Amino acid sequence: MQKGDSSQQRGKTKHREDKEQSTIRLLFLTSNPPHQYQAQEQLRIEQEMRGITSAISNNFDLRKEGAVRMQDLSRHLLRHQPVLLHFSGHGTEEGELVLEKYGSLTGQADVDYIEYAAIARILAEYRATLRCVVLNASHTEPLAEAICAEIPCAIGMRGPINDFLAIRFAEIFYRSLTMGESVGLAFRKARSDVLSNPNARAETFQLKSKVGVNPDNISFIPPIQGRAGILLLRSSPPHQYQAQERLRIEQEMREIKYAISESRRFFDLHEENGVRLQDFSRHLLRYRPVLLHFSGRAADEGELVLEKYASLDALYSGGMHLITGEDFIDFPTIAGMLAEYRETLRCVVLNASYTEPLAEAICKHIDCAIGLRGYVNDWLAIRFSSVFYQALAYGESVGLAFRKARSDVLRPHPQITSIE
Repeated sequence: MQKGDSSQQRGKTKHREDKEQSTIRLLFLTSNPPHQYQAQEQLRIEQEMRGITSAISNNFDLRKEGAVRMQDLSRHLLRHQPVLLHFSGHGTEEGELVLEKYGSLTGQADVDYIEYAAIARILAEYRATLRCVVLNASHTEPLAEAICAEIPCAIGMRGPINDFLAIRFAEIFYRSLTMGESVGLAFRKARSDVLSNPNARAETFQLKSKVGVNPDNISFIPPIQGRAGILLLRSSPPHQYQAQERLRIEQEMREIKYAISESRRFFDLHEENGVRLQDFSRHLLRYRPVLLHFSGRAADEGELVLEKYASLDALYSGGMHLITGEDFIDFPTIAGMLAEYRETLRCVVLNASYTEPLAEAICKHIDCAIGLRGYVNDWLAIRFSSVFYQALAYGESVGLAFRKARSDVLRPHPQITSIE
């Protein structure tokens, strides 16, 4: 090897070492010993792994180890030196983690029930590098408490946990960490998202921390900085006047884009269509908007009308349509989800009829919101958006932009009192 080649090789090696030092190592451990629903459990673990993989960025170095036995714990922790440890498997009501066990002669897998105290003692020896442990398994709240005697923070489950909710929680939690959120805020955002499901209970998800440690002060990636983000969300589920409504929404989007076109260097404009309830957190985490604009419909009973997609079972059984109908989400659920983004979200514009109560609920947590009292004419809603965003683009405050837009709409129609 020539001298130049040796120098180049050293440069590549140094680059690799620097990259490893700058990434956050996440170790994903799974255990699925033989039981009645082993195949179903394996599928759930794979889905959870895919969800986490899609959620994290290149800032994380994800390592996976499966079929974990008691004697494997120290080996994996020594080899990978994780900052974050994620366990997917089972815990018991008696306070034991369910790991795999192999016979010395047959090599057949069996079940090994390990007391939580033994697991906590092993993890305590890695307190120099390990900052957070996520136990995405039923009945693991006591283990999370035991771990936090030495480790800064841990997440466990109180009682049993639904598979779908566990997967969804993990995806939102790690996506939040990827966006620079603290462990505490990522936990609250993930829990808030999961609680939009009527089968979820707030007390199931438990965040524990070491004495004197605040999880809101533990983060792994610097927050993303940039231009002010505007997120446009559209929802137009099937109904009698769907074609007309979509035409109105598309026209509104064009007007907003044109209104801020001269000031795009100050704004990042993002648009997402066909919004379902489960999309809210994903879009808010991805774009971190300062201003959120919703265009669609609401019911006068206090519900936002979102889209609803068919389940995989329905499609497999012969269903022909992916979008099956309307999903009526009560205003408190929407307000509760948005509340977890109050650190970045400053204003919400609800350009949909009957949304004044939702605007009031949002303002308990977010600085300001614009909603509509009763029904509003499509043309007036579009005109209001156009003038409002044009005023913002020229540096006006939200209050002044609102008054200018409302005044513009009221000038030819003084009887209107819908925009609040």
